[in-house]
Amino acid sequence: MNVLDALGLDGTGFAQTRWLVLVAVAAVFAGLWLGLAAARLGKRRAISRTRRVGRQGETSARRLLERAGYRIDAEQVAARTTVAVDGAVFAFDVRADFLVTRRRKRYVAECKGTPDVATVANRDTRRQLLEYALAFDADGVLLVSAPEGTVQVITFPGL
Repeated sequence: MNVLDALGLDGTGFAQTRWLVLVAVAAVFAGLWLGLAAARLGKRRAISRTRRVGRQGETSARRLLERAGYRIDAEQVAARTTVAVDGAVFAFDVRADFLVTRRRKRYVAECKGTPDVATVANRDTRRQLLEYALAFDADGVLLVSAPEGTVQVITFPGL
């Protein structure tokens, strides 16, 4: 008596079982691959939507700034700044949406396209504005909310 007979399987039944296991494993891997592909597609769509909202927000923000009396001096302005960690200096670049002037004062403006991020209550936005206040040689920082139609002057007392 061989092992297949002891398990109650003849050669044909064992081959069928083996094929069923292989098909099940292949189905699991196919499902995982399709799930990952769908997640990547969803992520690409979300990034595309974010960029589209950002572009629309910047267009609206430009109009808001001009209507509020600001002159647009530059767009997508980069600044290099440094931070010291235990005496070691690290340099990094930051990029702001606009550099503007009004009444002989220069401001760096950050534009937001959705209400949930167009507020200093949003931690990431607040940190970004603080970073701009430190990195740019400007008289102030502006937070422009495209959906709200507002331009706010942000200051950091003690800075």
